[in-house]
Amino acid sequence: MILFSLGFKVGGRDARGVSRAEQRTRVRARSCADRRILYAMHHSVEFATIPCVQSFTPKFGNLKRPRREGQLVTVGRVEDVPEGRGATVELLNGTELALYNVGGEFHAIENFCPHKGAPLADGRLCGSTVECDWHGWRFDLRTGACLNRPADAIETYEVIIEDGWIKIKV
Repeated sequence: MILFSLGFKVGGRDARGVSRAEQRTRVRARSCADRRILYAMHHSVEFATIPCVQSFTPKFGNLKRPRREGQLVTVGRVEDVPEGRGATVELLNGTELALYNVGGEFHAIENFCPHKGAPLADGRLCGSTVECDWHGWRFDLRTGACLNRPADAIETYEVIIEDGWIKIKV
């Protein structure tokens, strides 16, 4: 929301060239877009780019990460996940995993980007890495390492194939 007055008076500028009306302007900008608009309005700029800086501090805890219990969970058939694709696996207790088929080798990770909570199963798969659709964070499917920020690794889960069935050890 932007609040400002349009009471422009002729003359009377300070050392910076700011008019009295602009000095009296009350502004409350709540988003980066509002700040860009106000900057352009007050400084007679045709176009201004003031980048918004996102916090890289993870703000969310993954409530859908399965607890490690050491049990095998059968999640489907090998043919259910085509090569080069990912799928969301929802377990019985409501927790989620992302399952990927990379050249016939299956990998399971938590289905949650630590940056903003995006579902990683929807991300772009490139070799053995997945890129988060929301902000481009990349993760190694084999180790869970975050390639953008090493401190923000994700959980990986062992995948076992038995008689054409995909089983994940959680």
